[in-house]
Amino acid sequence: MPDKRRLQTCGYIGLAAASFAIVGAIVAQPVLSALWSPQAVVVQLDRTPRDK
Repeated sequence: MPDKRRLQTCGYIGLAAASFAIVGAIVAQPVLSALWSPQAVVVQLDRTPRDK
């Protein structure tokens, strides 16, 4: 019987770790996406000839 109880305890610990990881990912996703997303910069070159 001790093996069954040990397996049950490991299952509870694994379930708690997985739920913390999921909640942490949901909370961290908006913060990390704002930090890691590249800022798109659009530059338009002026190709009209200038008078000298």
